[in-house]
Amino acid sequence: MDCLLAASCMHSRQLKLAELEHQLDTQHESNIKLEEGSALTSDYLQQRTTVQLHYMLEHIHRQQQQQQEERDCEVSFEMPFHLEVEKSSLNKDACEVGEGVFLKGKAPKGSVIAVYPGLVALLGEHGSGAIPYMLELEDGQDNPYVLARIDGVLIDASIDISVIDDDDEGTWPMHYQPDSSRGRNTLGSRHNPYALAHKINHGNSKENVNLLQIPYDFKDSFPKHLRPYIPNKLVSRTLFNLQPEPLAWSQVYVALRDICDEELFVDYRINPDVGYPEWYKPVDEEVARRRWAYDG
Repeated sequence: MDCLLAASCMHSRQLKLAELEHQLDTQHESNIKLEEGSALTSDYLQQRTTVQLHYMLEHIHRQQQQQQEERDCEVSFEMPFHLEVEKSSLNKDACEVGEGVFLKGKAPKGSVIAVYPGLVALLGEHGSGAIPYMLELEDGQDNPYVLARIDGVLIDASIDISVIDDDDEGTWPMHYQPDSSRGRNTLGSRHNPYALAHKINHGNSKENVNLLQIPYDFKDSFPKHLRPYIPNKLVSRTLFNLQPEPLAWSQVYVALRDICDEELFVDYRINPDVGYPEWYKPVDEEVARRRWAYDG
């Protein structure tokens, strides 16, 4: 009986997801334009992304519950795809890479595919103390896993935030300072199999690129039972003297086209003014310049 009830709940939630997305689509008079431009910051796109992230994290939550309780029946939300890390298909003459992220299954255009994980800091006066720790690894080498959003947010995926326990100072990175006033921070405390955006390779050509990066903020209204699967944690909420919102800053990767059983690629859009690494080929330098000319 429990399995039938769970299956019924799963079906009703799937219908709810479809209904919410339909409502958003009908409210948005024109089709979503997945390219650099104003559509990326629209309320429509943020709402649609939130709906999809709710569904994705609920799927993970139900799967982990099922594994813990060793149930024989399927109770988790169905996702039409999963991600795996394998040897990259990139031409090594063009770019020296090892691993890449592959989508197994099918994902329609506009789907949220992956989330960029890691410890988050903000550029500016208050964040200056944490920045040096994020830009360099312990051996002094440049950190290749730091992502810079155009609004001054840095996300460092070199740190596995799932091992950070606010009650155990021995697990804290040197620049981490938990905010005890808001209770124990559980963000990122559970495994998220879609938090692999930091392992996705640069495409080097428009033909290869099948994903688009979109800044996304998890609001304080995000369901509490899903927060442990948010793969981002702020260096210190106390340091930045922030209000409750947002809960976490992140970056999501969205399908530019229908994707089926293939490797994932994104345009890194490195700032042309800071120079390119030897392996990097700009996909569209004009788009990159427009992106880094963003003023607010």
